[in-house]
Amino acid sequence: MAARDTFLGTDQTRKPRLLFWELPNRYSKFGMLIILPTIIYFLVFRIGPIIYSLIASFSDWNLVEKMRFIGGANYIRAVTDKVFLASLQRSLTYSIVVVTCTLTISIVLAVLFDQTLSFRNWYRAAYFLPTVISWVVISIIWKTMYNPSFGLVSYIADLLHITPIPILTSTQRALPGIMVIGIWQAIGFYMVIFLAALQAIDPNLYEAAVIDGASPVKTFWNITLPLLRPTLLFAIVMSTIETLQVFAQVYVMTRGGPANSTLVAVYYIYRTAFYLQDMGYASALAIILLIVIMCLSLLYLKFFKTETYYSR
Repeated sequence: MAARDTFLGTDQTRKPRLLFWELPNRYSKFGMLIILPTIIYFLVFRIGPIIYSLIASFSDWNLVEKMRFIGGANYIRAVTDKVFLASLQRSLTYSIVVVTCTLTISIVLAVLFDQTLSFRNWYRAAYFLPTVISWVVISIIWKTMYNPSFGLVSYIADLLHITPIPILTSTQRALPGIMVIGIWQAIGFYMVIFLAALQAIDPNLYEAAVIDGASPVKTFWNITLPLLRPTLLFAIVMSTIETLQVFAQVYVMTRGGPANSTLVAVYYIYRTAFYLQDMGYASALAIILLIVIMCLSLLYLKFFKTETYYSR
């Protein structure tokens, strides 16, 4: 009878799917109490500020006087604000370059450190170390290294008999200099993520590829990369969200200069809100940035959605 039910696709041993409001009746209410603080935190400190910013974006507010409703004037002002549009374009450029370089290098390092190497764990720890360091500390260290008078970059240039190249004071090199820091800091985190995904792939697939005479490059493109696709989707979405919110390194190292060459969207929003005290307009800019991030995330989910499963 059980075999007949399985054949007909009506397996009687399968448990019915529970709805959310049925959970307290079937499971301990203690579990709900455990996650309650997290839900409250999420509503108060995540959803709450977004709703408040949305309300403020339709007002003229300077943090001191009472909000004055002005409709969609802030949004009309935003789409005609050349400085904001340039800063948004700069943030997108920063995100594309940093995400592409970070994930490419992370996958290569993950594949390399998945092999049997001497001191492999030491290398993994060395690459992961920058991930746990504060952005402020990292920014101060790299600002010192970039110093054209006594920084490490200048010292290496002297050894190579090259004239020291100013980085943070150059309109062409300041943003690329900050991109290098973003790539260097994020590589370790995503390398660990890809390494965990690689170790979940069935080794029999690689053994079959070796028997068929596949080269390491073909094995990577036909087995490793397709099976890394779900992890790659996660990494792309997370790193895109993170890079579009780049702020600390710009604040510590350049304050948006020189000549607005490193003025990214988040720093422009911060400057509008707390230097110019135009909180209503800054809220509208923040909502626009949120919409951009959501659209990019949905776009990635649409193009990278997959039902690939690991087995080991």
